[in-house]
Amino acid sequence: MPAVRRASLFLPAPIRPTPIHFSAIFVWVMSASMALMAAMVRWPMPGPHVWVFLKAVLLLGAVVSAAILAIARVERLGGSLAEVLVATMLTLFLPCLAWLLGGATDLVAIPILLVLFAAGLRQVVLAARRALYQTALAIVCGILAGVGYFLLINSLGMANVLSPEQVLIGVINLDTLFHATIANMLIKHGVLSIGLDGFGPLEYHVLSHIWFGCAGLWLGTDTITAYYVGGQFVAIPLLFFSLALATYLVRPAARRLGNGALILLLPLLLLLLSEIYGWTSYLVSESYSLALIFFLLALPVLAEMARVRPHRALDLRTVSLAAAVVLMLLSKVSVGAVFGAAFFYVLLRLWTVTLLGFLKLSAVLALVSVVGLATLYGNFGGFSTFDPFSFVYDYPEGAWSNILANATLLVAAAVAWWFGAPEGRRSAEMFALIAVASTIPALLLSIPGGSAYYFINIGTFAAAVFVTAYGGAPLWRWAPRLFRPEFVLAAILVAVLQTDRKINSPFVLGNQLAEMQRRTRGALAEGTIADPDPWQRVLTVLDPTNENRRLFAKDVRRLKRAQAVRTLVDAGLTRTRDAAVFVPPENSAYWISYRNCKAISFFVPAMFGVPMLRGLNPVSAECNQERYYGYAAYTPDSISRDMTDADLCTRGAKWGLKTIFVLTSPVEVRKVVCSP
Repeated sequence: MPAVRRASLFLPAPIRPTPIHFSAIFVWVMSASMALMAAMVRWPMPGPHVWVFLKAVLLLGAVVSAAILAIARVERLGGSLAEVLVATMLTLFLPCLAWLLGGATDLVAIPILLVLFAAGLRQVVLAARRALYQTALAIVCGILAGVGYFLLINSLGMANVLSPEQVLIGVINLDTLFHATIANMLIKHGVLSIGLDGFGPLEYHVLSHIWFGCAGLWLGTDTITAYYVGGQFVAIPLLFFSLALATYLVRPAARRLGNGALILLLPLLLLLLSEIYGWTSYLVSESYSLALIFFLLALPVLAEMARVRPHRALDLRTVSLAAAVVLMLLSKVSVGAVFGAAFFYVLLRLWTVTLLGFLKLSAVLALVSVVGLATLYGNFGGFSTFDPFSFVYDYPEGAWSNILANATLLVAAAVAWWFGAPEGRRSAEMFALIAVASTIPALLLSIPGGSAYYFINIGTFAAAVFVTAYGGAPLWRWAPRLFRPEFVLAAILVAVLQTDRKINSPFVLGNQLAEMQRRTRGALAEGTIADPDPWQRVLTVLDPTNENRRLFAKDVRRLKRAQAVRTLVDAGLTRTRDAAVFVPPENSAYWISYRNCKAISFFVPAMFGVPMLRGLNPVSAECNQERYYGYAAYTPDSISRDMTDADLCTRGAKWGLKTIFVLTSPVEVRKVVCSP
């Protein structure tokens, strides 16, 4: 009689290192390096407490540990890879306990995260003793990636380490304010709105906003800060870990690539090659990066399902994949639609025996998928018309590299299907379908704002996984001395050096700070400072002891918008329930100081999570003529105009808003308490 198998959180260290341990070390070091870089930039300026950075790094460490512990359990005791998917996602969403428990969350979450991280770290450290060279390589690569991606992400103009100052100076990107506003309205009021005039309705995907809003609550910081902390210290390192995890697990154990460094570095190289002349929007689109994490974590489970016919229609594998599809749809509709198509295809292949049955069920599911996708995507920003190749014509730099990647995936899947084992053919078909489902909407539909990228780029990630998993394993077995991580790392460095936006990222970041300093001194009417050379600008950003940056931070606190923030806080806005803010037209200092006049309406909802009343900009009609960002839900009646206290109370009563703070100037606020 076989011995009873025992599962334990603290599994014995494996006899030899598991290949995924390299990726765990890499992303732990990458996250810590990015946090250290952020601390260097924020050091002379007011900013989040160091505990905020440490908690974010701890969360990343625990999520990765949950994955490697679950993998160890599955490899040791058997079971489905769905356990890895479930364990990772549950750990990732632990901060959302803050939505329910508030300040008591740390009493529950911190011990769980510490135990998980300690268990995973113990396993990796014990295994690392047997692979010291790969451990050292993982640490070096993690440091390089942390520094490089920190500079790149923060130079792209979205949520970044300088956002707390940008929002006060008036140069913050509208996207950042928009998403922070949605997160605030969801977490603080439970409504999907942008709060520009009460709680006007909005149709948009919500999951990433919920996660970042919860992260802000748990970290104890504002939502704008939570977006760059959660994105850079958690989401992007976890995205790369998920890429390596999918590459490692997507094939059966006997056919996997056995070199831990190659499991991560090779798909990363393929991504970087596609970015030499392509976009890197996945680094700054929080909703897309979160959906990609779910996509990559779910890929091995779907491949496992394609290989093994389930004993029951609703086993853990099927249920977890269905849940993953829902999470992807709630985070980014395009990712959920593509993965959902692959999921339904695999179910068809497993549940139909005859060709006629397969075709019948395919037709029904195809019709349901088209109707569902049109409904979902139409509600969440929508495609406008059938317009073949408009994305290629309008955004060639975002299209061609991804088209090439999807074509490569199709060819690789065809080769794997033709020469592979019969049990692996459904996996090849699944990846081929992902390539087709990613490419066709991008090429045939007119999706506004270049958002077709969020379809076609899914296939690029899938291609990196498939080509490495199916091509890397035989190459490493046949020529291990030639197919070495050092050569792949050298190729990565060459690809980086050939990508202008990566090479120039330190200088772009330095220029951003210089522009912020110039605008701040101009607003204070104190003249300009000597313009330093490009390298000096970089040092100004990164040197934690830089005196100019400390003086700049003091100047920012003197701006009228910073004064308005203090005025509202001192008046009790953050302590008042059911409150709203009204800014009359005569407060010109509020309405005209933003570079993008459309962004100013989001200032109060993004900073405080409090809705406006008649919060559209009265300065110019052009400031409210915006097709996107939720403006379509508002009419000219939402533009700021003079209002009596009675009018304010009547308007606020529509949404249960009982206290109105009237900001008449940066230093004056009047509190209107409406009678029941």
